[in-house]
Amino acid sequence: MKEHGRSRAFGRVLSLLLSFAALLSFATFRNWAEKKSPDPNLQSGDARDVDPQALAYFRRVTMRGHERPLGLSPLGESFRPNLPPPGKRRGLVYTPAGFIDPKSPSRLEFLPPGLRGRQGANGGGSREVLLIQLREEALRQRGAEEIEDSIHSMGGVVSASVPQRGMVIAGPPGALDKIRASDFVEASLAYAPGFKIDPLLGRSPMLSGVRARSRELEILADTWAGFDRKDVLEQARAIVGADMASLYGSTGSAIRIRTTPDRLAALAGLPGIRYIQESLEFTLSAAEVHTTAQVGEIEHTFGATPFWDLGVDGGGLGLGSAVPPQIVALTDNGLSLDSVSFAHTNTPLTLPAIAALIAGGTHRKVAAYQLVGTHQPANTLGESCDGLLSGSGTHGNVVAGIIAGHG
Repeated sequence: MKEHGRSRAFGRVLSLLLSFAALLSFATFRNWAEKKSPDPNLQSGDARDVDPQALAYFRRVTMRGHERPLGLSPLGESFRPNLPPPGKRRGLVYTPAGFIDPKSPSRLEFLPPGLRGRQGANGGGSREVLLIQLREEALRQRGAEEIEDSIHSMGGVVSASVPQRGMVIAGPPGALDKIRASDFVEASLAYAPGFKIDPLLGRSPMLSGVRARSRELEILADTWAGFDRKDVLEQARAIVGADMASLYGSTGSAIRIRTTPDRLAALAGLPGIRYIQESLEFTLSAAEVHTTAQVGEIEHTFGATPFWDLGVDGGGLGLGSAVPPQIVALTDNGLSLDSVSFAHTNTPLTLPAIAALIAGGTHRKVAAYQLVGTHQPANTLGESCDGLLSGSGTHGNVVAGIIAGHG
């Protein structure tokens, strides 16, 4: 009887323990299910990762990329560069379109047919581009410099060296034929037009909605060493129009081109063109300063301006109004009162006129201007390089503009 009672008591205890374990497991699973996953856009340990209000704010002000229409890239919408794992790249040669085996008969089949073929000298030009792979033994015995000297003696120019014993050679067709037949060359092929087109061209989202929706592309075309950039420019103008291509900068090797997708293959077929990509969008540094000043950084805040959004922007209804402005005192080396941040009107004013506005409390931005040290009596607003018509680029004006230059 006692054994039976002990068994029943033990059974009740075991039942209670199992029930408690089940409840504990349920609570644990519930906590696990409700736990918020870390935001992948923030660095590990970032305090904002556990601040849902801050995260919600940053998401509201995030700049969104606009998707592109189909058919902008001559490589096709599904094209992906051939990038095998590092351990499987032996014997392959790198191109911007991916790694290729220059010895394989099917080495160019991954490219669209119109971007595979041999590129002839355009417009009667006298230079072409050849991709070669050096023999491993020749490279080990002779070295790259001696081989390059040999290429130069045959009339070629080494425009680039690429991984897995590759060289890109520019030169007259006859010189390239000699180089092809050299004992240090393992394999060779004409540098295909498809190698020159950025795989992301026409496919990357853009911040500008107008530009994203347009079928007209703004591109930068880099040119090979061994070619005259001005000659390549004239060849590009023959394809896109005289007013649609220009030199990109007074020095360098790039050309700026505005064109449509149907002309990209012809541009890539120019021997002197090295690479074609879209002209990138930029966020001006001045557009980042106010975010950095208000939040501390811009990388994770996407241009957030919480103080301005709450109305703390140096505003009010003007000096002497019923809604007073916020006043900030600044000690620095001067202020440009004709700069975009602090000019009283769009009409240029003289120094005495500006001084009178400040003294009368009616200037739209500056409540007072106090000089420190010795100055000329007539220069009540200072005579530093932050004076009128002086460029407004010194420290005092920059700092003041960060604080109060919004509008």
